[in-house]
Amino acid sequence: MRSDRMKKNQRKCRISEYTTLYVEHPLNKEMYYLIPAVQFDFDDHWVDQIVTVCNSPDILAMFNDTSDTPMKEFPEETAAGFCRYSYAGWVDKSHYVFLLVPAENEDELAGCFEISNEKNGSAELGFWIAPNHRGLGGAALSSILEEGINWHVKQFYAWVFTSNQASRRMLEKNNFHTVIVNDKLKTSMMTKDDVKVNEPLVYYEFTYGVTKTPYSTLYKRGEV
Repeated sequence: MRSDRMKKNQRKCRISEYTTLYVEHPLNKEMYYLIPAVQFDFDDHWVDQIVTVCNSPDILAMFNDTSDTPMKEFPEETAAGFCRYSYAGWVDKSHYVFLLVPAENEDELAGCFEISNEKNGSAELGFWIAPNHRGLGGAALSSILEEGINWHVKQFYAWVFTSNQASRRMLEKNNFHTVIVNDKLKTSMMTKDDVKVNEPLVYYEFTYGVTKTPYSTLYKRGEV
């Protein structure tokens, strides 16, 4: 049964908030759910969960890469703002955040996926996975790819820092491929040793009908 913290009242949007995606961890076979953020009551418990996960060094570094002012710690007010942002996106249909939770403990935050910048059948993907649930991201991403065609999405894309080898492997394992955009290398500021430096970004793309079958489908078939 769903946690009491999850919403029962739901609204319609392009990517259905009735959607719950099922994810099997490829290593220990434990089950997880990807649940639309609009189904959650974001009380203090979830603020605490987000603070805990986002204070892990690599996830905090990821947020600092997109912040003008690097954070020493991920504050509660930022976590509360993220909760409001995650919920509001489903209401105004501007972006769609899914929270990843273990099936045996739906009050624990295992990760987050966001679909945004949806336009002309193309949508951007962003994601992070809690450190104690690593190895799960590829399977979760594959579940989104398998469902995405039902959302009338023709293509997913992601921008990843060149140095982020874990995310690059995760995308490539799910048959995203790199594309040169306008023959120019896009760069963005990232934080290294509390100093902002320019870091190249890699553009990845997954197109239905062109890109190969998602990895988890091949895994289920025993083909990998």
